[in-house]
Amino acid sequence: MEHLVSVIIPVYNVENYLQKCLDSCFSQTYANIEVVAINDGSTDTSGEVLDEYAANESRLKVFHQQNKGVVYARELGVTNSKGEYICFVDSDDFIEKDMISNLLQIALDDDCDIVSCDFCIYDDKTKSKAIQKNSYLGVRKEDALASLLLRRCTWSLCGKLFKKKLFDSIKMPYGLKIGEDGLVCFQAYNNSHKVSSVNQPYYNYVQRTSSVTHTKDRGLSSAIIDFILQIMNMKKMYHWGSSIDMPMNTFVASQIFVYYVNGGILNSLTERVVIPFGVSQMIRYDLRIIEKIGLLIFLKINCVSGFLRKLYLYATSH
Repeated sequence: MEHLVSVIIPVYNVENYLQKCLDSCFSQTYANIEVVAINDGSTDTSGEVLDEYAANESRLKVFHQQNKGVVYARELGVTNSKGEYICFVDSDDFIEKDMISNLLQIALDDDCDIVSCDFCIYDDKTKSKAIQKNSYLGVRKEDALASLLLRRCTWSLCGKLFKKKLFDSIKMPYGLKIGEDGLVCFQAYNNSHKVSSVNQPYYNYVQRTSSVTHTKDRGLSSAIIDFILQIMNMKKMYHWGSSIDMPMNTFVASQIFVYYVNGGILNSLTERVVIPFGVSQMIRYDLRIIEKIGLLIFLKINCVSGFLRKLYLYATSH
């Protein structure tokens, strides 16, 4: 295999994790790679770590920019990458040595545009770990989109190998408070023709208590509506077929749950999502009931699993 693979790493204040991340990339059994690292205005020594590493590793390309956020950093990485295939690695994570080789082999053998793997999730505080599975309902684009909506496959850009050409027409989601990865993922899958997955945890995700995506923000409710609207607009714009209707309703229902957990107000949700997009009557009915009796009571009445009730109680108490 002589196909160049570009590994794109946005970097921000990860001086204690960066060396391990870089070592895991340059220890790959597949050697024909380049690593494009973007220092996004780090205020610690991350920039120096990158420059020192690059002095001894010709396959590492380092770019420094003022802090703009992960979306801009990834865009700069994609623009300056030369590979036929690309993958994304967060700078506090690390990958198994045969990840690129195995994902690329499947992509070539099966003529796939995207190949994903499972995640091994490490809790940086408790040192515990768990496996996050990624699977698809099928190999077609529609199957992959349905799998994303149903969360059978993560919305993260990490743990996946993409043909770079998928990103030629992707609109980067600037200014979003949440869901940047998800929106880019949905666009990439929409541009694909065939996907595949391998049930091996080649990607090691380090869950840090201080990370942005795991710090609760009670002001997220408006951002959640924005995310729902973006996905529903994509369904209209790209003319996703009727096979996506059920997964889309499931997606909307799950995001409504997150919306309420973060203190969202029903009127805003109804005005911006439910009425304009004709959300299913079942969801509309449930929203009216929730408005009257509250979410927790609604969950109890409808015999939703104890897990969801515990999740709701946990989320609203933290």
